[in-house]
Amino acid sequence: MKVVVLVGSGLSIPAGYPSTNDLTATVLSGQGMFRHTDSAYHLGGGGDPDGPAAGTMIRQFLDRLAKLATDYYDRLPGRSVNYEDLAYIAGQFADSESGEYDNPALGPLHDALRLDIKAILDEGGKGRGPKWDAFTLATEARNYTADVAWRALQKDRAATHLGPFVEFIRDERLEDVSVFTLNHDTLLERAIRSAGLEFSDGVGDSEKCL
Repeated sequence: MKVVVLVGSGLSIPAGYPSTNDLTATVLSGQGMFRHTDSAYHLGGGGDPDGPAAGTMIRQFLDRLAKLATDYYDRLPGRSVNYEDLAYIAGQFADSESGEYDNPALGPLHDALRLDIKAILDEGGKGRGPKWDAFTLATEARNYTADVAWRALQKDRAATHLGPFVEFIRDERLEDVSVFTLNHDTLLERAIRSAGLEFSDGVGDSEKCL
């Protein structure tokens, strides 16, 4: 028997990892966020070489993107905006703004954001704030979102609750098990590896598939 399994963030929540909604709330709140001298974004407070302006501009920009995305998804019951949507829109805008991708379909997006971005940059550029343009703002918003997600998911956590799932995978009656995960964390991979099962993740060296 060949089995295909699709899993999402619900698989990792019992281990203490944040849900998609929790990650989105963290991204939008920006609480404790600061831009380090290495240009990476950290959470938990600390010295910010750009002062609070960088964080304020990014939060305001993401809030505006969230409003646009919410208006779009209102036609789909139960579909809420998440941090991946925000990173995707920010990336699309940045690529279009830079000329990397010439996409006329994004014209309405630029029109919808033009005045808001000008206001955000004018206010944020005062004093010792960074002198960003629209491309930099969108790029930094995308980088910030990715950094927040990575930092929230990087801690190793126990996967004891996955015992029954691993035993299911181990069942010798199954000829092949393909697991597709939507998660950014590696909890499932670590649980399978800890059980001594060989697998191929499609990234590293090829191993015997389950």
